[in-house]
Amino acid sequence: MDALEVFGDRIEWHTMGEGFTWETQDKDRDIAAAQRAWARDVDLMANPDVSLVKVLSTLLVYASVNATMPPFDNPDARQALRYAINYDNIVTLLGGNGELVQEIIPIGFAGHLGNNPFTQDLEKAKELFANAGVTEGAVIPFTVATGTGPGGVDWATIAASIQADLAQIGICLLYTSPSPRDRTRSRMPSSA
Repeated sequence: MDALEVFGDRIEWHTMGEGFTWETQDKDRDIAAAQRAWARDVDLMANPDVSLVKVLSTLLVYASVNATMPPFDNPDARQALRYAINYDNIVTLLGGNGELVQEIIPIGFAGHLGNNPFTQDLEKAKELFANAGVTEGAVIPFTVATGTGPGGVDWATIAASIQADLAQIGICLLYTSPSPRDRTRSRMPSSA
């Protein structure tokens, strides 16, 4: 199997200026090609006569919070979020296309220690949120990227997993996704 079988007789490269996103292009064609390629990869992985070598990427994907705004301006709230998340579920959602890394240095780089100090502990999360003044029934806004993230899973699916984790302790994570227009505007320089 080669790229011609998957993508057709040509591969096109487009250089787009600032303000253009993949969402403004012909993404349906690209998504269909990627889905066909992934389906073939899955078939190959299931074939006992084929040996595939899977290597780790140095790409780190993470969720961040604004530590200057409530409730995450309080360290206890940030710590609570770390304990509220079911990391194993996220790795499962990625279908084997991700590794849990809870440090800034990727696997394979000098300085990577392999420490993953956080596992889901809902009681501890609830206690830390309470210490930060976040009580049951609180609504926390959360902005999530649109489209598919690394590993082939929609960002919204991962956000829904985190939302379900927080719901277990009575916290409502209200996530929204910006439109392509909003994302373009947020990158444009403001006038003085």
